[in-house]
Amino acid sequence: SAIQVGSMGYRTRTTKAGPRLEAEIYPIFGRNRMARCRAAKENVSPEAVQRNNYERSRRYMIQLADANFTEKDISMTLTYNGTPPEYDKAQKDVRNFLGRVKRARAKAGMEPLKYIYTIEDERDGQAKRIHVHMLMSGGMDRNELERLWAKGYANADRLQPDENGELDFAMHEDMKEFTSFPESYPTPDE
Repeated sequence: SAIQVGSMGYRTRTTKAGPRLEAEIYPIFGRNRMARCRAAKENVSPEAVQRNNYERSRRYMIQLADANFTEKDISMTLTYNGTPPEYDKAQKDVRNFLGRVKRARAKAGMEPLKYIYTIEDERDGQAKRIHVHMLMSGGMDRNELERLWAKGYANADRLQPDENGELDFAMHEDMKEFTSFPESYPTPDE
């Protein structure tokens, strides 16, 4: 919605994602002027664009997690024994792991798996040992999930709310990109 204040106005956007409600207020300048074509931005640094894109992606991932996961669900960290693989091989390993989890859930007559994961291999531009952070549907025994990884260390914990009542999960701190399934998740309202 828009609020008019003289020749300047404000636009608000609210997003409801699970228990989280976010409100953003943006100024709108020159509302009484005639509409014209939008000019290309000048002197926008690639670093500023990357920071903005990262922050939007990170916020969207948090909203997606809040809308789809509760304390009944699981947060996992997956690492490798020995020399960790390249990023592409790690993606394949995670897809194979998720396939094993899906088969185990189907065999037990459980609901289809929902998940979000990110593969991390750097922090602040510094190379780091590759590992995976994942949120997934609960219901399975955590020891069984850890056993299904079989590539190294796996730690499965229940998601727990922090002091603000928000789900506490590590994957948003240094996330580069994330993958989620299914594509039909409820998404934040805009």
